[in-house]
Amino acid sequence: MPVPHDRETPGLHGPDKRHDSPVSGFAASALGFVGAAVGLVLAFMFSLVLAAVLLTAGVAFGGWFWWKTRTLRQQLREQPLQAGRPGEREVEGVVVEFVSVDRGERR
Repeated sequence: MPVPHDRETPGLHGPDKRHDSPVSGFAASALGFVGAAVGLVLAFMFSLVLAAVLLTAGVAFGGWFWWKTRTLRQQLREQPLQAGRPGEREVEGVVVEFVSVDRGERR
């Protein structure tokens, strides 16, 4: 059923046809400000909790990794320093270098 165009829709008033609101004017602005402030405080609290959880997880992982690698670090301290890398062989010999001399000049 078509709606007649000459009637106003209930709940609308004024030239710009804004909806009626139970809160208007200064009260709406104050309510919006309080809502925004509460939202910011909640966001800040959430970020602090998230930072604390991540820091705790990082410290726990670091402690676990340190504990698991303690025997490896102990072995590395006790091992004498060796020249070269493990698995390399040392070959002894003599290096002979040949230098070519330009014999183009005669005296």
